Amino acid sequence: MSQSGVMTGADLLDICQPQTIDPVYRLKLSECTGYIIGVSDTFDCKNKALGFNWDSARFNNQQKLVATVIEWMHFHPNYLHYQASGLVASALAGTYPCPSSIAGQ
Repeated sequence: MSQSGVMTGADLLDICQPQTIDPVYRLKLSECTGYIIGVSDTFDCKNKALGFNWDSARFNNQQKLVATVIEWMHFHPNYLHYQASGLVASALAGTYPCPSSIAGQ
């Protein structure tokens, strides 16, 4: 974890993709899932978080949601030094955008 105590994208990616020989492998995967789902629960099309919104109605699978965020982080390695919650929000907003009829409200 970064020195400031704030989880960065790099920190999140580390716990989301632990080595299988890691004795706390399952714990790290659970922490990853909990973090991403926790952030996703804080905002939707009607309630923004960190300036982002996302269409939570299109989400129906935790594993897919986590995989979406991990994939986004792999495609945006230059942002991994930023706070993880903002990166999760950005990944969800980009992947599951709100319908234009709702997003502007």
